[in-house]
Amino acid sequence: MKLTLLELVQDMLVATDSENISSVGETEDAGMCVNIANREFEKLISKFRWRHTRAFSKLEVTSIKNEMTLASNAVAVDPNTVYYSDDRVYWMEPDRFLAYTITRLTSESNIVESNNVKVYSDRNPQYFTSFDDYTLVFDSYPNASGLLKASTDAIVYTQPTSRLSADAEYFDLPAQAFPALSQRCIAKAVLEIKGDTQGYTAEKREADNAVAALSRNIILVDKPPDVRHNIIPRRSMRNTFNRTQRIIP
Repeated sequence: MKLTLLELVQDMLVATDSENISSVGETEDAGMCVNIANREFEKLISKFRWRHTRAFSKLEVTSIKNEMTLASNAVAVDPNTVYYSDDRVYWMEPDRFLAYTITRLTSESNIVESNNVKVYSDRNPQYFTSFDDYTLVFDSYPNASGLLKASTDAIVYTQPTSRLSADAEYFDLPAQAFPALSQRCIAKAVLEIKGDTQGYTAEKREADNAVAALSRNIILVDKPPDVRHNIIPRRSMRNTFNRTQRIIP
């Protein structure tokens, strides 16, 4: 069940033996609970790649012709879903990307050095990487205008850009995640409002268990790829010959 901001605040106030309220702006403790709830939501929404936050998006241009960034509400991009002019652009690890581009000769008319990366200036990009986990760096751009926002497509993970403050508002989480959010909020309220460190430790343990359970739920959260799935086991070195010799009379 999804809980409104008011319901979350009321649960925190009960846990801290504070005065109950009918609106989140009634008391100072209630205001502190609103801030705690927003902080804990922000931690939880950024902890995983929630499936309900996936969205189609355009990339943003920068002053560097072969570089782009995510939209302001995006926190991550699926590296397998980046397209330019309807053609897929493939992800490369930074070291491999550098090795791939460094041998290009800037003496050629269609190769330029852009922000220390040698790129083609006359074709759509084929590969991209990121050196800082914020800016996407591409191996080429099609013309003097550089990469264009309208030509890009990607699947990104987003998060809200403003906090909740009204009684009936809901945090952008699936219903199954609200017990974990509520437990995290209660734990913080017990520490910050009630000042009970021992009680906080017990509540935080329950909150951590609830969050761990969410990470195991493949319906709600996109898990990072498991490299073990790409391991090719070696064939067994079993001896296929029968060691028993037949005695011929």
